[in-house]
Amino acid sequence: MSATTIIMPAFNVGPYIGDAIESVLAQTREDWTLVIVDDGSTDETDEVARSFSDKRIEVIQQENAGAAAARNRAAQGAQSPFLSMLDADDAWAPDYLEKMLGALEAAPDLAFVACDANTFADEKIPGNRCSDNVKMVPPVTLKRVAARAFQVYTAVTMRRPWFESVGGFDNDLRNAQDFDLWIRILAAGGKAAYLDEPLAWYRLRDDSLSSNDVRLSAFTIRVYEKLRAARPDLMVLCDRRIDKLRYTMALNKAKAALRDGQFGAFHEHAEEALIRGRNPKLRATVGLARIAPPLARFLMTARN
Repeated sequence: MSATTIIMPAFNVGPYIGDAIESVLAQTREDWTLVIVDDGSTDETDEVARSFSDKRIEVIQQENAGAAAARNRAAQGAQSPFLSMLDADDAWAPDYLEKMLGALEAAPDLAFVACDANTFADEKIPGNRCSDNVKMVPPVTLKRVAARAFQVYTAVTMRRPWFESVGGFDNDLRNAQDFDLWIRILAAGGKAAYLDEPLAWYRLRDDSLSSNDVRLSAFTIRVYEKLRAARPDLMVLCDRRIDKLRYTMALNKAKAALRDGQFGAFHEHAEEALIRGRNPKLRATVGLARIAPPLARFLMTARN
């Protein structure tokens, strides 16, 4: 039996999925099963995935239902003690499974293990780590993860019973579903550890789901609303995070409206952002937009 089932959701990742699969085939541990769920792709994703003949790889097709549903589908029927998350546009270092599974096998009380990752666009050049841009300083606790004092990178390996005990991913979340899962496992009493090594590669893509800041903020707010209802003791923390996210949403909507020349919408979203947070640059841009809208738009575009 495989030690771990690797869960890989895939949607229109034809140019990238081959790299992800090859990184699995290169693992120093070979006791794995890879389940790829093609979530209604319209490109060559399925063709590329099925071009690999290794018997440990299974490819499933479904109508588009989102990454959460695809991940849950991949986990159905898994018999392995562990589940490993790998997005189809990312990749692993050859010793990812050896070290992540080793950490779990050495500490039976752990629910999941997280690691660092190198970021890349096209060529994999070590150096720029996720931890350079987001906080990854242990311990990994519910309050620290919820407060974003520790951010869990997506490429996690976990104990399957913990995944099943909290009901897997929330299918209603089209984004932030991984953050929601870590929160629910930790809230249920699960313990987590962090390996301070870049054992994975995180691809930076302008067209990825996570690049849509407004969408991500909206779904992250829902995660905090769920946590707030389940854990009243964290109400203040959740309210602060929700307020910050609503400010960020309004700010990003204002920037998008200004770039698109929608000056009425810009003023509406900008005023909301200014109510929620202090931003002298935004206030100055609002004033300029009232006098010379095209100039404000030009300066915003030039800065970004």
